[in-house]
Amino acid sequence: MPMIFEYEPRNTFLHKLNPIAKVIMLLSIFIVLTVYWDPRFVLTITLISTVLYMVSKTPPKWLLIVLPVTVIRFIESLILGISQAQGAYFHYLPPEVASKVIAKIGPITIIYGGILWTISDILKIVSTIMLTFSFIYTTSLNDIVKMLSFFRVPRKLIYVFVVALKLVPDILREINTTMIAQRLRGWELSSKNPIKLVKQAIPLAYPFLRKTIGYVDTLTVMAYVRGFGASGKMELKWKPKFNISDYIVIATSFIGATISLYYALEYGIGLI
Repeated sequence: MPMIFEYEPRNTFLHKLNPIAKVIMLLSIFIVLTVYWDPRFVLTITLISTVLYMVSKTPPKWLLIVLPVTVIRFIESLILGISQAQGAYFHYLPPEVASKVIAKIGPITIIYGGILWTISDILKIVSTIMLTFSFIYTTSLNDIVKMLSFFRVPRKLIYVFVVALKLVPDILREINTTMIAQRLRGWELSSKNPIKLVKQAIPLAYPFLRKTIGYVDTLTVMAYVRGFGASGKMELKWKPKFNISDYIVIATSFIGATISLYYALEYGIGLI
C-alpha cells in the first residue's frame, strides 16, 4: 500500500502525461507564480493548482500532515507582510492605495499594500505545496530517473534526488511496520508524561534502527545495480514519447507563461 509522499499508479490525466510534459507545466506555473504578486492573479493560479491536485487524485491527508509546517510559514508571511509599512515598497500600486492604513496595533501600522503581499505569499505557499505533491504522486521514480538521465544530469545528483524521494515513504513504512509488530507484543504509548513516553518508545527504537541500517545497505546495492557506482558513462536508452495530450500541455504551458510574463514585465499586470 502506498505511503505518504509516494507515487501510486492510477488512471488519471496527470498519471498518463509524459514526465517531461509535467515538468514543463509545473516550471511554467512556478515561474509565473514567482513573478505575480497581485492576489487576484495568484488566486487564479491557486485555483489551477487545486484543480490539478483534484484531477491527480492526490490524497487530501497529505495536506493535513504538512499543516503544522504550513501554519508556521503562514505566520512568517503575516509578520513579513505587516512589517512592510511603507507604500514606497510597492511600485505598481498607486501610492495612496498602497499606503492606506488598515489598522494600527500599538507601534505596528498595517497598510493595504502589506495585506495584499501577505495574501499573495500565503496563496503561493498553498499552490507550491499542491503542485509539488501532485507531481510526486503522479510520477514514478523510474520515470524521474529516465528523464533526468535524458537531460544528462550527473548520476550522483540523480541518486541523491531518488534517495530523497524514497527516504520519507520507506522510513514511514518501516515505522508503521515496527509499531504494528510491537503492538502485537503488547507494546503501546499510553503515558502523557514526556519522560515516560520516551522510555516507552525505546522498544520501537531498537528494531527501527536495525531496519534503517539494512535500508541504507539496500539503497547502496540499488545504486550499483542502476549503474550509479560505475566508472564509465551510463547508456541512455530512453527516448521520450509524446502523445497529443503531452503536446497540448507543453504548448499551453509555454504560451500561457510567455503571455503572462510579457504583460507582467511590460505593463506591470499582476504586480503590486
